[in-house]
Amino acid sequence: MILVCPSHVKDALKLIYIPHVQTVPEAGVGTRCEFCRSRAKYKLFNYSQQRKHIKQVI
Repeated sequence: MILVCPSHVKDALKLIYIPHVQTVPEAGVGTRCEFCRSRAKYKLFNYSQQRKHIKQVI
């Protein structure tokens, strides 16, 4: 998972294989852009890795 501000979404998309994007709630704690440390508005994550982890837990 990568948290990013609007100006770094394109950079983050290049780092994640098959990315999924969600908005970050305004009240989120610890929501800083991984690139510039300003307020993050988007969470980018790789859904397939989460599915693998869930399958292992089950």
